[in-house]
Amino acid sequence: MESIYEWLYDKYAQPRLGRLPAFQDARVREALAGETELERLDRVYALVLDCATAAFETGVRLGLALTAPDRP
Repeated sequence: MESIYEWLYDKYAQPRLGRLPAFQDARVREALAGETELERLDRVYALVLDCATAAFETGVRLGLALTAPDRP
C-alpha cells in the first residue's frame, strides 16, 4: 500500500470507523456465536456490507472536505 494511503487510514479513517458499531470486535464475535454455518456466513456478509458502506462514506466525506471551496 502506498504510504499516503496508510497515513490516511491511520490518521483519518481508523479513528472514525473504529467508533462505529460495525467495526467493533464484540459485534463480530456476536455474529459468529451459536448459529449454523449458513447463518454465520449471512451475518458476516452483512457485517462486510456495513463496514464497506461506512468506509465508503468516510472516504466521500474526506473527498468533499478536501474539494470544498474555502470559506472566508
